[in-house]
Amino acid sequence: MNNVKKLYLTESEASSRYGYSRAWFQRERWKGTGPKYIKLNNGRILYPLDSIDNWFSSFCNDEGKNV
Repeated sequence: MNNVKKLYLTESEASSRYGYSRAWFQRERWKGTGPKYIKLNNGRILYPLDSIDNWFSSFCNDEGKNV
């Protein structure tokens, strides 16, 4: 059963994966400048994995370092 590909990250998972605080993600959502997200009816935030990966990689040069 571990062969299921994860399609979304929670705010906590995104925070751990990219090294930014949950407050940073919340602030970027509020400003409208952060990665794309989905807000569920219960208020939970999910980040599509391919979208958030692309958003963060757009700020890196060809060597994977932040520009």
